[in-house]
Amino acid sequence: MNENLDDIDNQYHRLLALMPKKIDLDDQDLELLLGKLIFIKSILSRVETRRLFKEKHLSESFSFLLESFASLVSGEVNGSKLLLRVSIDCMIKFLVVHASGKVDEHHFSTNLHTYYQSAEYLSLKNSTICNIDVFLGQLNSAYDHFSVLTHNINTASADLSSFFSQIFQVNSSAEYLLEFNDIVTNYCSLLLVLSLSSVQRWENADRIETLKLAFGNNKVARLNAIIQSMT
Repeated sequence: MNENLDDIDNQYHRLLALMPKKIDLDDQDLELLLGKLIFIKSILSRVETRRLFKEKHLSESFSFLLESFASLVSGEVNGSKLLLRVSIDCMIKFLVVHASGKVDEHHFSTNLHTYYQSAEYLSLKNSTICNIDVFLGQLNSAYDHFSVLTHNINTASADLSSFFSQIFQVNSSAEYLLEFNDIVTNYCSLLLVLSLSSVQRWENADRIETLKLAFGNNKVARLNAIIQSMT
């Protein structure tokens, strides 16, 4: 195992020991989510790939994703949803910038429409690694769903104690866990596609072990075969 993979392995075990797990999240699900978050962190920070992702909206998206995860494992499901909504908003802004478009700082739907009109979107429609239509549709649906929660909390809250009691309530949600996992998985797939020019040059063993953080063994074999065929 090389130095980078040693560091990833150490991160993984340190994080696993820190998790409070105040919701119905078994060890296997927790390990899978942590692996995907570490994968994203690795892609964003590796010397070979970080030059591709020096953009403030992406950094903000990942920061809010981490905060959303922390709220989720602490049992604050509503708080997690609101933070994930902001992460999604920042991710779409990043895509607009990455596609050389102009970001609207206030309107999610405008940014989504801008990206749909971009040449990058059209090129990614042919990707066998990330289904961009499924990805964008999922983010749009989740953003709309979480926006309803935002409006309901704001409308129902006559005072701050009422507002925070709804944000911090402990309410396990198996459905939300699946949604969170799917969104994080698609974040991983997107970043992998956008960094392929670098990932193709990694040592094969390094690439396989890194991909295993985010994807199951069967999918890793398929992804690695696709990547190798591109070199």
